[in-house]
Amino acid sequence: MNVSLPQNDGSAARSAQLEGARRVYGYTYNWPPDVAVAAAVPKSDTYSPAYIAKLVPLVFELFENAVAMSGLVANAEKLAELIAAETAAVAKLSPPEVGRWFFDVHTRLADHITLEKAKSVDDYGKLFAKIPPVPVWAQHKWELDETFGWQRLAGVNPMVVQRISAVPDHVAITEAHWAKSIGRGTLEAAAKEGRLFACDYGILHGVPCGITNERQKFMHGPYAVFAAIDGKLRPVAIQIGATPDTPVFTPEDGDDWRIAKLAVQVAEASHHETVVHLGRTHMVMEACTLATRRQLADNHPLHVLLMPHCEYTLPINHSAATSLIAPGGTIDQAFGPTISACAGLVRVAIDTWPLDAASPKHNTDSRGLSIDVLPEAPYRDDGILVWDAVERFCTAYVKRWYPTAREVVEDTELQAWVRELSGPCRLAGVGTIDSVEKLAHLVTTFVFTGSAQHSAVNFTQFPYMGAVPNMAGAFWEKWPGEVQMVDVLPPPNMALLQFDTVYQLSGLRMNYLGQYPEGTFADLESQALVKELQADLLRVEAVITEREKSRWLPYPHLLPSTIPASIHI
Repeated sequence: MNVSLPQNDGSAARSAQLEGARRVYGYTYNWPPDVAVAAAVPKSDTYSPAYIAKLVPLVFELFENAVAMSGLVANAEKLAELIAAETAAVAKLSPPEVGRWFFDVHTRLADHITLEKAKSVDDYGKLFAKIPPVPVWAQHKWELDETFGWQRLAGVNPMVVQRISAVPDHVAITEAHWAKSIGRGTLEAAAKEGRLFACDYGILHGVPCGITNERQKFMHGPYAVFAAIDGKLRPVAIQIGATPDTPVFTPEDGDDWRIAKLAVQVAEASHHETVVHLGRTHMVMEACTLATRRQLADNHPLHVLLMPHCEYTLPINHSAATSLIAPGGTIDQAFGPTISACAGLVRVAIDTWPLDAASPKHNTDSRGLSIDVLPEAPYRDDGILVWDAVERFCTAYVKRWYPTAREVVEDTELQAWVRELSGPCRLAGVGTIDSVEKLAHLVTTFVFTGSAQHSAVNFTQFPYMGAVPNMAGAFWEKWPGEVQMVDVLPPPNMALLQFDTVYQLSGLRMNYLGQYPEGTFADLESQALVKELQADLLRVEAVITEREKSRWLPYPHLLPSTIPASIHI
């Protein structure tokens, strides 16, 4: 393939190829509402046999795990019949049908797990029957306040915590709460010293919640305050709603404190799945995929670079939209908000995520996560290393094809691509691309989002949400009130549905950052740049591996050797 910019290639074949692509790759905005997704997934973009060969065994592992779950299976004989029927059925399905089956099968499996309330929090350990317990559960760290603080910086959603200069007026957390929790210094002094942080889930306050198993689900929109003490985030207090008349709890409140922390975790789970995970990675890269297919010819150098970072993104998003995040799907059943409320948050997520400010350094700096008060913040620390390596590669690649701004401005396909990203794709912060530097940053953003950013918010799911008492999808009893921790946790069937889903989502890798398919780059200069990227990533790997030796809990999710190149799960 003769890779070239359109201003250097006026062939009719190039224009014809793009016209054909625009007929094949269309838009729809039906679900999630007002979000640009593919109107249909072409056969050429569906799951490969190699993909299916890795996907299906994940489900079989969970079948074996379910059979072995002592005391949770409602009827062992009927469960065995279901598994036999599902095993026979999947062999006859087409690849797109397998994708939907992959997400749907566990809703049927959950029907054979008991609805009876767990007798104790420890009962949720029975979910780890054949599958090894995740570290936060195996090491008995999930209840600790240190782990609660750690998850703000290295959990499923390290994108919320931010420095605050004062507690806002709508939050009733006071010096008295500080005194109970910390016992030295003051809330005001911590704020002045830049050591006061908060997680605000007010966007979820009052969100309508659904009904599952004829039980009303609940959630809160909490505001949690933390202090950086000795370099670690220590929780101060949690207001469980977005108004000052809602109760505030501190570590002195015993069982209510444990439940208050779970209220934050439940809110974190919904914010993660809808805003940070689905909206700001999956949907961003779906838009990138569609715009690239429609506006950059197959032999455009940016098409060549970006498409390996879009592999399988359209089919996995379609499978999720028609099952995982569809009415009646896993999110609808196991999470608190109604599915329509969840879907509405996705559009907000994209609107409030400007791509020109999406680098981990800019993001963590804007949230005040400075190294002087938080010397260890794994998402920040590892993310910046990976971003820098990707940025060096993307910048060198862009400069190889665009020596000056003139080539950028005169590239008609590139400019059409940029207009499409802002227009039909409805992405924020694309702006005017009229310089080499702006183009390199935008390209870096897409490569990083499709690889490392998704890795950070996807593969953390099972390590934290697999331990259901650590992070559940909803409250199953109204609280505050005369209830215990076990009362607000999900019934075993919904716990299994959550467990199985996050296990699957955290379990598949088909490609890796820096490893491009053979023949992707035809010219020797680009091939040399790829080798430099690979060497750079090896250096990053060594640094992160050394960091791992002293971390509170494992954070391997930004090790380059574990980062997929594209969103495909």
